[in-house]
Amino acid sequence: MTYLIFFDIDNTLLETGKSRVSANTKKMIQHLSKREDVILGISTGRGPTRLDEVKDILKYFDALVLGNGCYIKLFNKLIYTNFFSKEELKQINDVVKNFEGVYLGGSTIKHPFILDKKAKTINRQEKVYSIDEIGDETCHLWINGHDFESLKPIQEKLSPYFDTYVQEKPGLDIVHKGDGKFKGIEIVRKELNLKTTLICCGDGQNDYEMIKNADIGICMSNTNFPELKKVCQYVAPPVSEDKWFEFFQEIKIL
Repeated sequence: MTYLIFFDIDNTLLETGKSRVSANTKKMIQHLSKREDVILGISTGRGPTRLDEVKDILKYFDALVLGNGCYIKLFNKLIYTNFFSKEELKQINDVVKNFEGVYLGGSTIKHPFILDKKAKTINRQEKVYSIDEIGDETCHLWINGHDFESLKPIQEKLSPYFDTYVQEKPGLDIVHKGDGKFKGIEIVRKELNLKTTLICCGDGQNDYEMIKNADIGICMSNTNFPELKKVCQYVAPPVSEDKWFEFFQEIKIL
């Protein structure tokens, strides 16, 4: 039996505000990667240009499910993409620009971006691009707002066409209908064509399906989404306590 273990990044492997994963977390990943019965994966909303904070451990991962399942690599080979087109960017931006203090951004396979010059006043580092400049290789889209209430009408307007996931801060991840982290993981499993025990670890609303459908679902105790704790098998210590290695020993994976 092979263990297929997927980790979310933000607030799971990486604590908010930190520029690198901890030495203890790196030790856990290194130990798992040495086992012949383990295949390691990352499953994140981040696109391929936003992995700098985990670059020290990327070499240990066999599968990358990025952009909430929009861009997938297995053993360094690109096996799946489902990019947002320019027409879809325009469709979403036409909704967003009608709301004050809300703006659209994302990542292509080459660079992050924002679409609204006004967003530069809200402490964002991304460069402003036009939709034509961005092209058809957008693999992650998000909307930021000043509070969660301001995002609800946008969710309603987008819901016939796209799925949305609430972020920890006032924001939304946008995903093609039916896509998401778990679908991306299933694409990896099909490509592997192995009998696996799936273990999924995360804290966000976009982690719900993968935790619920895993053989072993692990929710972070620091989650802001209590529904995750109702569908997981284990609750891991908060990322701030830096106990991943000890936790995996406790549940007999290490």
